[in-house]
Amino acid sequence: MELVCAESSPEFVQIVIPDQNDTNFSITYTAYDHNILSDDRILEQLLQVEENYVPKDVLESYKCIQSEVEPYMRKTVANWMLEVCEENQCEEVVFPVAMNFLDRFLVCTDIRKSQLQLVGVVCLLIASKLRQCQTLDPHVLSYFTDYSVSVEEIIMELVCAESSPEFVQIVIPDQNDHNFSITYTAYDHNILSDDRILEQLLQVEENYVPKDVLESYKCIQSEVEPYMRKTVANWMLEVCEENQCEEVVFPVAMNFLDRFLVCTDIRKSQLQLVGVVCLLIASKLPVTGWELLILRRLQWDVSTVVANDYLDHLLVRIPSLSLKNSNNSVDCMDSIIRRHSSTFIALCTTGKTRFLYI
Repeated sequence: MELVCAESSPEFVQIVIPDQNDTNFSITYTAYDHNILSDDRILEQLLQVEENYVPKDVLESYKCIQSEVEPYMRKTVANWMLEVCEENQCEEVVFPVAMNFLDRFLVCTDIRKSQLQLVGVVCLLIASKLRQCQTLDPHVLSYFTDYSVSVEEIIMELVCAESSPEFVQIVIPDQNDHNFSITYTAYDHNILSDDRILEQLLQVEENYVPKDVLESYKCIQSEVEPYMRKTVANWMLEVCEENQCEEVVFPVAMNFLDRFLVCTDIRKSQLQLVGVVCLLIASKLPVTGWELLILRRLQWDVSTVVANDYLDHLLVRIPSLSLKNSNNSVDCMDSIIRRHSSTFIALCTTGKTRFLYI
């Protein structure tokens, strides 16, 4: 927490960064926009968008699609996923989003019951990448399964077999110990040999390459020198190699670092911290194995609206909890209602109440 997040009031969040003179400069932004939260049109839009992400006829889909997995198994895995989120102090929205991914996957893909927990693990992994700063560690997730699901299974349960340079085959064992596979082209010669695609890549790249980096360093940075950037870059490369990151992670992280440094003055003691955060962001982007399969079955549409997204919109409509008239008693009541609402949402999501669609 080098960046100190100080909530001076419920309406504003202030990020405080020490500058080179040991004083502070800050960025203040609104945490609650009453015009948005109290606008009925926004609430109606959320309801309309949510309909696109709620699986229809779940019980019928289970009967038609799943040959081994039963609804009660889903409930068992849901309870376990909730415990994992609580133990790892995940953001409250992570669990409902992960369960939405799980349900949408199960109504379109038949899996073995022995793979259900693995799919739940991967859904938690994807949701944590999207909805919170710190991604859940596959090693931690494996630990919570009592190692019944290994890290290798989480990352590479899908066997990527390159039978030829042109095709990649994803192989999944089915319930009869046979294999069914999805084959897709790894190299499309029509695309790779098309000069228009190459020209388009070059044009897009120009939008992400910082201009006049040395001049920008001189104008923007008061402490950081170009040679310091080189030192941090070498360290970041070593980190990527030691952690066997995807080859694309390091260049992407360096691009984030350079674009940040040409517009933001930081202390030289903060340079490595910025490099760490850039690596963290870049490492969230590549997806492999089961992540790839689940995201493909979800058609890469992960802008899920869940019950937690309505909470602020509903609380602002309670007169006694008006955020404009904040005081200690109101803040306390707001916190209690939020906590109880989140608990109720979690119970509905696991299927412990009759209000869930299962």
